[in-house]
Amino acid sequence: MNNEERPVEIFNLPSTGSNWNEDGSLFTFTCGRFVYDQERQMALRTVWFDMNQLARIAASSIGADRCMHLQKCPDGIYNKAYIFRIDDGREVIGKLLNPNAGLPHYTTASEVATMDYMRSVLATPTPRVLAWDSRAESNAVGAEYIIMEKAEGVPLSEVWGNLGYPERATLLRQVFRIMRRWLANPLPGHGGLYYAGDVQSNMSLPVPTGPTDLSDRQFVNGPAVGRDWCDADRKGPDCDRGPWTSALDYRRAIGARERAAVENLPGDTKQLVMLTGPRLYQPSPSEKLWAINAYLQVLGHVLPSKSDLSSEDMLLSRLWHDDLHDENIFNPAELTEVTAIIDWQSTQAVPLFDHYPEPAFLEYEGPDLGEDLEKPGALRTEGLTDSEKAAATKEYFERINPVQYQAIKFQNTTAGHVLHVARRAYEVGEAHLSSLIMLELRDKWPAPDGCSDFPVALLSEDEERIKRDVDEADQGATLVRQMKAQMGWWWPEKGLVEHDAYDETKALLTRHRDEIARECFGDDEFARESFLRDWPFET
Repeated sequence: MNNEERPVEIFNLPSTGSNWNEDGSLFTFTCGRFVYDQERQMALRTVWFDMNQLARIAASSIGADRCMHLQKCPDGIYNKAYIFRIDDGREVIGKLLNPNAGLPHYTTASEVATMDYMRSVLATPTPRVLAWDSRAESNAVGAEYIIMEKAEGVPLSEVWGNLGYPERATLLRQVFRIMRRWLANPLPGHGGLYYAGDVQSNMSLPVPTGPTDLSDRQFVNGPAVGRDWCDADRKGPDCDRGPWTSALDYRRAIGARERAAVENLPGDTKQLVMLTGPRLYQPSPSEKLWAINAYLQVLGHVLPSKSDLSSEDMLLSRLWHDDLHDENIFNPAELTEVTAIIDWQSTQAVPLFDHYPEPAFLEYEGPDLGEDLEKPGALRTEGLTDSEKAAATKEYFERINPVQYQAIKFQNTTAGHVLHVARRAYEVGEAHLSSLIMLELRDKWPAPDGCSDFPVALLSEDEERIKRDVDEADQGATLVRQMKAQMGWWWPEKGLVEHDAYDETKALLTRHRDEIARECFGDDEFARESFLRDWPFET
């Protein structure tokens, strides 16, 4: 959920002798509590800075004298946002990074340049940046910040349910026209997007702007800023962060990054997607490294083939909004017009199969729509039921943007699954990565590129281990899904719960823990104690 436009509390301008800096709730995470590693999770979402200075900058960014009111928006997982109301009634947004957001300087600098490029070059409606600084150590605020226009209109989530099918189709057409511009403008390199002055020249690739006159600023590809390059302390180990001139080099760097994380980080991060312990899967550095090395050996054979024009297009680098849900799209309450797309933090230019090419707000679940990708005529829905109209809309837009549809289809292949799971092998998924490569991909050999010999040697004991590991990992994931289904609303999504649900959620989790331990381990005290140590939630 974005947090850039939802005010929750108003702070009036303090009287002389007091200041906004005295209110600690402005700087800490106040939207809930975590049921795992609470102290550390809160620290990762607390940022101290000079709010009075930020308010002055917000006012001066639009030529005003002072800020009269401050509204804190709901805390984001990776950032904080505020609405500043200026003395003349105008409002602007202030946004700051949480400590867990990503690489210092690069995350903010890339977000600013990306918003500018999307707006100026790709004609994408984004808020205009009014002031920013990515050097926390040298500015008056004491933190990286962005001051931007407040998006016009309301989030699509507030009106979508009240729109008729024709109005929805009109909005969808606008979104897909915007996406076609993203598709039509691949970048020369894979990585983040920056202004040239914010990245060292030996770490950048110039990005053309076409006929757009931007003589006052030059864009470049630079280091990657995606979440998978920073989560779980990945921003610590030295590794190649780009930019890269080919999809193969970019994907090789992902394997090297995961290997460096396994070799240099503690690796004791408990996962919330599956339970581990005795008689369940127990992650180990050696098995993670085995899976990562296997991925690197098959990588050149699982990427889309350059010999196929439609597949080759998927290898190109493209900027894409990977969280295009209905709270990040704004439109006027009475009109079907996209006025702004917000939340561009951690956006990067990579191959389309490493993006989320389908807008989340479509939420279509239905039959496969076939492989005929010829561009159709006008969208016709006369005489169709609502569900049939939804399916027809989905099919229509998939045919309008065939490269986008090809990427979605590729993501659902074994090769696509291998590439997806490999991005998180350090954290979780190495059992499934090994299984995908050695038990599924191998069965589909020879590769599309003509390679007849499977590149990874497989001993009989390896095959037995892989089958056992993936079965145990599936059991652990099934236990989590069962808990989630039984707890319903009380389930702590991403480990986070509202304050008034905290005690009840913890009690329910403890009850499930004890039931699982009793059913799975009985009187085996050693196994039971080991399982309790691995339990990811606080009790």
